Amino acid sequence: MKNVISAIMSAAVMFVPTGAISAGLVVFQEDGHACTLDYDKNMFARISLDPDGHRRFSGSNENTYFRVTALANDESMTPFEIRKDYLLKRGKKELVYDRAKGDFLVLSGYRGQSIFYTKISLSPNNKTVCVLDIFYPRELKRAFDPYVTRMSHSFAAKN
Repeated sequence: MKNVISAIMSAAVMFVPTGAISAGLVVFQEDGHACTLDYDKNMFARISLDPDGHRRFSGSNENTYFRVTALANDESMTPFEIRKDYLLKRGKKELVYDRAKGDFLVLSGYRGQSIFYTKISLSPNNKTVCVLDIFYPRELKRAFDPYVTRMSHSFAAKN
């Protein structure tokens, strides 16, 4: 599970919204795992694995992307335990919002000039952890909110 915390800490996502959420929504399902996510195919193109082994979806420039990672939950950690481990390693300084429930964890806040949003979803059998990471410019918060909300609500880990 240390891989989960490492993935959370190293992930970065940036994209630039183009107005209202378009009708270009498609469902992504992680190869070999069961992470699912609705995203706007008109905004993001799927690229193979990035250097850290995460699925990367890029926008109109190199700073515009989101990442999806699936990891084995070998230690059967709960979202509450993952949050505790994250806070021990990173502290609360950058966090503005965190919420844990039985099957997911959300962490959000500021890193430099960006807003970060991380959602961790656990599969019903607690064997798989899916991580969605999104980073976007602070000045575009209002424009990004509908995209982040849509992506977050659709993001899930299946058995």
